[in-house]
Amino acid sequence: MFNFNWSLFNTRLGLIFTVGCLIVFSLPPQEHFSPIAGGISALLAWFTVILVPNEPRQRHLAGLVAYALVGCALTWMAAWLAPDTPALLISMGAVTFVGYMFLLRGMHSFLISWCLVYWYLLVPLFFGEGGMWPVLTGHLMGAGLVFLLNLAKPVWSLATRHRRGETGSETVADEPPATATASAADEDTAGTPAEESITVGFAASFAAVVSVCIVTGLGFGVRLFASDPTIIANATLNMISPSLKQTWHSAVERLVLGTAGLVGGFYFGWYFPEPWVGVVVMMICSFLTLALVYVNFGLLVCALFFLIAYQWGILQTEAAHQIGNEKLTGEFVGVFMAVIAISILTRLKRPAALAG
Repeated sequence: MFNFNWSLFNTRLGLIFTVGCLIVFSLPPQEHFSPIAGGISALLAWFTVILVPNEPRQRHLAGLVAYALVGCALTWMAAWLAPDTPALLISMGAVTFVGYMFLLRGMHSFLISWCLVYWYLLVPLFFGEGGMWPVLTGHLMGAGLVFLLNLAKPVWSLATRHRRGETGSETVADEPPATATASAADEDTAGTPAEESITVGFAASFAAVVSVCIVTGLGFGVRLFASDPTIIANATLNMISPSLKQTWHSAVERLVLGTAGLVGGFYFGWYFPEPWVGVVVMMICSFLTLALVYVNFGLLVCALFFLIAYQWGILQTEAAHQIGNEKLTGEFVGVFMAVIAISILTRLKRPAALAG
C-alpha cells in the first residue's frame, strides 16, 4: 500500500501523451468531433500498450485495431440503448461479464476488453446534444492517433521500455498495479488463482460479481446523481480485482489519493480560473497521468482527478460544489461495494479451495 517506485517515473511516456492531448484539444471546435471523447479514448488506447509492455509490437498494434473497431460497435449500441435505461443497464452487465471472461485469454486480451468495458460505461456521458457521431469521430481520432504513434517503432519502444542501462540492454518495465489484474499468486486469500491457472469457473464467478456491482452502482447513480450517473460504477470498475488484499489496498489508495486530487483540483480551479492557468494544468496533469503509471496507479488517479475537478472549480457555482460532493460520495460508495463484493467472492471460493 502506497508503494511509490520513483525509479519507474517515465518522462518520455508523459511527454508523448501530453503532445497527443495538445493535438486533440487544440483542434478548432466542430460539431462533428468531441474532444473529451477523443482524449478519453486515447488514454484507454495507451493503456492497452503500456500496461503490458512485454507484448510484441505486432500484438499491441492488433490490439489497438480491435479496441478501435469494437469501441465503434459499443458506441453505436450505447447510442441505440441510451433512451431506455433498463436496457442500457442490462447491456452494461452483459458487456462487463463478457469483457471480464477475457481473463482466460491472458493479460493483454483482458486489458483490451477492460478498456472497452470502461469505454461503454462512459460513452453515454459524451453524447449530449450532438448525439453519436461526434463521439464516434472522437473515439476513432483518439484511438487512431495512438495507433499511428505506435506505428513508429521508436515511439512504441519509448512507451514500453525503460532507458538503456549501463550494459546497453533494455529492461522492460514492471507491470503496474492497474485495473483489475488477475496476477495474484502471492495473495493470502484462498481461491484466488494466478493468471496462468485461472479456471473457467473462477473467471465466470469474478465476471458475474463485477457485472452485478457495475449494474448496481450504475442503477444507483442514475437515481441519485444528476451530474454523472457513472460515478459509483466508475470507482468500482477501476479498483476491483480478484484478490481481496489487492482490492483493499487499491481502495485505500484511491480514497486517499483520489480525494486529494478532487479537493485540490476543485479549489485550485476556484481560485485560479484564468484560461492560461487551465492550459498549464491540462499540460501538467496530462504529463503526470502517464509519467506516473508505473510509479503508483493511485498517483495517476490523483493527477487525473485534479484535472477533472479543476474544470468544475473554475465554474465557481453552487452547482459545481454539488458535482464535487457527488463525486466524493460516489467514490466512497463504489469503493465500499467493491470491497464487500470481493469479500463475499473470497468467502464463497474458500470452501471450494479447501475441499480441493
